[in-house]
Amino acid sequence: MSTEHVEKADEMTTLVEENKTNCFWEVFTNYWPLPFISFGGPPMHVALFHDKFVNKNEWLSDRMFAEIFAISASLPGPASTQLGYTVALIRSGVCAAIFAFLIWSVPGALFLALLGSFVGGTSSSDLPDWVLFVE
Repeated sequence: MSTEHVEKADEMTTLVEENKTNCFWEVFTNYWPLPFISFGGPPMHVALFHDKFVNKNEWLSDRMFAEIFAISASLPGPASTQLGYTVALIRSGVCAAIFAFLIWSVPGALFLALLGSFVGGTSSSDLPDWVLFVE
């Protein structure tokens, strides 16, 4: 293993060990506004995460963020969700990462479930024409 990889591993270990004390409150305060202001899809999510966690909070270096993003983008599934989960995992551990995932995912899921039940419970004659042909 090269010294560069050892230094990265040491940096990640240090980050996780130093920041587990107030992990849930810190994750909550930093992740809670994100689902409500992240319109624009995954490119917007990545830019928002970079601004929040690299520039403002300085949880990660630019290089580490780029590597995590590259790994997230190469894995199957939503890259921005994986990126957000991984940032919380590095910062505060597994439980906080699961909490961050829930904060990131549940508001959108609830909104879509409510919208679906509203549209599903409405007769097609009461809906605007443009809704009938949305696929």
